[in-house]
Amino acid sequence: MLASKRLSPAVCKQKRQKNKETAMLNSLLNDVKQQYRYGGMITRLIIINIAVFVLINILALLFTLFSGFSGPRGVESVMRFFSLEPGLWHQLTHPWVFITNMFLHIGLWHLLFNMLMLYWFGRIVENLLGSKHVLAIYLLSGLAGGLVYLIVGSFIPELHNTYAYGASAAVMGVVVAAATLTPDSFMHLLLIGPVRLKYIASALILLDLFSIGWMTNTGGHFAHIGGALFGYSYIQELRKGNDFSKLIDKLYDNSLILLEKFLNFLLSVFEDSAENSKTSHRVKGQHQRDLSEEEAYEEQLNTILEKIKEHGYDSLSREEKEFLFNASKKK
Repeated sequence: MLASKRLSPAVCKQKRQKNKETAMLNSLLNDVKQQYRYGGMITRLIIINIAVFVLINILALLFTLFSGFSGPRGVESVMRFFSLEPGLWHQLTHPWVFITNMFLHIGLWHLLFNMLMLYWFGRIVENLLGSKHVLAIYLLSGLAGGLVYLIVGSFIPELHNTYAYGASAAVMGVVVAAATLTPDSFMHLLLIGPVRLKYIASALILLDLFSIGWMTNTGGHFAHIGGALFGYSYIQELRKGNDFSKLIDKLYDNSLILLEKFLNFLLSVFEDSAENSKTSHRVKGQHQRDLSEEEAYEEQLNTILEKIKEHGYDSLSREEKEFLFNASKKK
């Protein structure tokens, strides 16, 4: 004889709250997957940057917790592993840093500023030239900025013990490319009003030059200028018929697909952990698992067929017969 026990109201409330949190997490992850899969190149680049930012900061939190709140010291090693450093040896032993550095951010404001600039100016480039040119400008401007940083770093002693990361050089290439494409278009700035793109891009370049004069983040600002120069050169060469995007078409078909698979893997890990948190008691000690609607349908159908095999059709209840009838029509 089976015995049942009614759950207390507090436990039921706790389970409902947990189910709501799981549903909200699943909804958020599905939204991200939809945006990444069907959004434009700008959307994909922003999602990748944000995902890396979240991952780095989770690592910082874990390092801090497990070090007894003595600081996220281990994160610096992780950052250097994916960042540029002056000197040839680091780049030879870490060749991926030429790409990975332009997707790394630690500070929220650093990330927010770069992503807003990428969104505002990148949409202009994407609308006028298409997604493949956005990706080409972003990656090649980031590479150009990184090379300028490495060259300058070999001559400036203050940069010898530094490392560089962030999307700023890549974003500056996109900003200047948009301003070169349509210099007299307006962008509405908060508290200022409409300003032509050429003036916004010029002001950003001047700020980088002035910052070099004050020796604040010198290597970073040199990298920004390198990215900006490449963004300008890209559009000028495109007008002459030289399409640099062809240089990264194969990278788009291969490396970007790998990035997409990596992101999907991370999302699937979160989804699996969320699904595994939803448990239900099954009579007679059945294994606990979550089923999709299709899996639940198949399981119910198999159960009815097994019942017919063992006890005959007449042993089915009215609901089971109706389910079997509908299933036959569906087949």
